[in-house]
Amino acid sequence: KALDPERIELVECNFDDIDSCAAAAEAVDGAFLVTDYFEGAGENPDVELQHAKNVIDACEASSSVRHLVFSTLEDIDEMNRRLNLGMPMLEDGRGQRRSVAPLFDGKAKAATYARTKRLS
Repeated sequence: KALDPERIELVECNFDDIDSCAAAAEAVDGAFLVTDYFEGAGENPDVELQHAKNVIDACEASSSVRHLVFSTLEDIDEMNRRLNLGMPMLEDGRGQRRSVAPLFDGKAKAATYARTKRLS
């Protein structure tokens, strides 16, 4: 089903630019956030986390945004530790053990960050 243009407007922003995120968050009632681990963040969970923080902070600072829907993933490393799953850690390009599922890391950390904010 198509979005109702009378009620919904799609607004894009540059996740690397907090001012772009803030401009996109002005005069909107809600936001839907999807970060891109592969292309947008270059497979770097820290970049993906910063992208999410920029949008989350812009939404929180906005006088109009009441709701933020965020497409996220669970913290697999935490689940692995807590449930004693025994999943092996993957190595990064330097041979360092890094994570069970790196593509989950940025989204999981961003979800934790978002829960500290006043957005619903």
